[in-house]
Amino acid sequence: MGLSNFFVHPDFATIRPAYYCSVGYHDPLPVDGWTAWLNELASATKASTLFFGLGERDRISTNPLFDQDRVFYLQFDESGDSIPIRRPDLTGPIPMPQSVTVMALSIALYMGFQRLYLLGCDHDWLRHLGESSHFYEESEHAVVRSGYNEWSGLDLEQVCLSYVVLWRQYKALNTIAASLGAEIFNATPGGLLDVFPRVRLESLFSPP
Repeated sequence: MGLSNFFVHPDFATIRPAYYCSVGYHDPLPVDGWTAWLNELASATKASTLFFGLGERDRISTNPLFDQDRVFYLQFDESGDSIPIRRPDLTGPIPMPQSVTVMALSIALYMGFQRLYLLGCDHDWLRHLGESSHFYEESEHAVVRSGYNEWSGLDLEQVCLSYVVLWRQYKALNTIAASLGAEIFNATPGGLLDVFPRVRLESLFSPP
């Protein structure tokens, strides 16, 4: 399951994730940059089933690049601070995810996956405040090329508050997973995410 700007990964065509998630447009993203990003996403994910927030439906339904049969929408409510401790029900509203990873985990638990592994979820913004750090060059993100700066207007208080909400959501999902007999593991080297047990990515594959 790929998330956000993962489609620019050099091995994306080989990995070919079956599912792909994006929460969708939100202020203060520039509309022209977001539209360009959607077009690039559509071109790269021809083999993926796509999930977006419901707010994207009008924009995507009129975009000829998307195969509408592969697109699904989730309705978010404003109760992001509290995720009910029960199996996510995607047929109705779900809490607004603080991160697209929360959205992806909710989808995976709803679909019945039993062993979930997070890769690339370092969540270590506190270590580089004011400086973006991704596996790709910032110029590889269409929204950034349109002039968007993800740090504009943010201060330490806002960043810390976002951490609190995100960690609460992850802890709730971890509890939900356990109640369903599922497990969530963090296969990301380093980073700050300490909610889930850590595993080494290499340990998940048998040697050839």
